[in-house]
Amino acid sequence: MRCALPQSPPAAQRSRRRAAGRVSGYATFWLDSAVHAAAGSLLVTEAGGTVSDIAGGPWRLDSDSILAAASAPLHAELLSMITATGEEH
Repeated sequence: MRCALPQSPPAAQRSRRRAAGRVSGYATFWLDSAVHAAAGSLLVTEAGGTVSDIAGGPWRLDSDSILAAASAPLHAELLSMITATGEEH
């Protein structure tokens, strides 16, 4: 499993890597561009992945974080790891 964590490249580029199978998951805690995150969210979900904010709620345009994973089980594992570190909002 390969995971990418913040900050660069932009969320859309990380999502392209996730969609292409180059990265299994990623989290960004402070989004600077809802447009990039929206594009990334679409790419990941269309590729069969799971997307949420880092608290596990639905990702929305006004979210300030994003968690994307190749599968629902991996998403749950990453979310559990984030929760254990206390990084959620």
